[in-house]
Amino acid sequence: MNSAPDVKEREGILKKLMFLTIRDKNALDEYIKANRFRNVKDNMRFAELLGYGTSKSAMCRYIKKIKAEYDENKF
Repeated sequence: MNSAPDVKEREGILKKLMFLTIRDKNALDEYIKANRFRNVKDNMRFAELLGYGTSKSAMCRYIKKIKAEYDENKF
């Protein structure tokens, strides 16, 4: 029984990170610190599966992609 979040749930988490980043450039760092890296590292692994790599800059690339695809008001 794997309790890992499914694709839709992980995309939701990444969209939340994107929204935080739009509001405040330091929000991503604060979110990482607050969650003790665990959830964000999982999301980075997920981003890698989508072809974005596992670094913080890779997360930023994914965030930019989401930002381009979705209007900020949808979150």
